[in-house]
Amino acid sequence: MDKLTSEDGTLSKATIQSIVDNLQFMNDYNNHPSLSYDGKMQTDAFKREMINIIQREPESFNKPNKGLESYLPKIKH
Repeated sequence: MDKLTSEDGTLSKATIQSIVDNLQFMNDYNNHPSLSYDGKMQTDAFKREMINIIQREPESFNKPNKGLESYLPKIKH
């Protein structure tokens, strides 16, 4: 299994960006409790806020089978 985090245990900016750009992620988490009203209504605000929320509280993305790693493109070896 590919690790989601970098050496220091944080998600890279590129990783977070690819998660928030994922349409399924938006559909699954557009009602996240930490989102503002704007974040729930506007795509740009959603992405901006989600980048911060993912960095601050990655454990809050805990819907069954919808962990953050499930939104990353599958790496082909």
